[in-house]
Amino acid sequence: MTFKLSTDNYYELLALHRALLESKFNNAPNDFDVSKSPIVNKLYAEVLETLLQAELEKNGEAGKNRWISWFQMDKAKREWNVALNTVKRERLWSDWDNQKKEDFTKAVVYPFQLNEENLQMFITEADNLTCSQ
Repeated sequence: MTFKLSTDNYYELLALHRALLESKFNNAPNDFDVSKSPIVNKLYAEVLETLLQAELEKNGEAGKNRWISWFQMDKAKREWNVALNTVKRERLWSDWDNQKKEDFTKAVVYPFQLNEENLQMFITEADNLTCSQ
């Protein structure tokens, strides 16, 4: 089976990015597995790579760097709390070691990236949420 999605339209690519972002960071998801799906993340990685390349061609290195900066996750982003809610629903979280929590967190927040400080802050918040259940 082969499936290939192709577009040369920047705005169609941007719409696909927005649709994926909405599906991963929905405040009231119908399917809780979408936000942590490695398959969705793999597809998103392809879209993101293409989007960054398109931005580079359209607006140069500065445009690409704006996107890279936008994809840095911190507590001020709405998606932070949505991702925390995803972790809160994960029954195994409290049984995992820190490495497994880091891996899961990176999958849940993708396409956003966390620096080490924010990664540990997120895990601490998630630990506090899951312990209070």
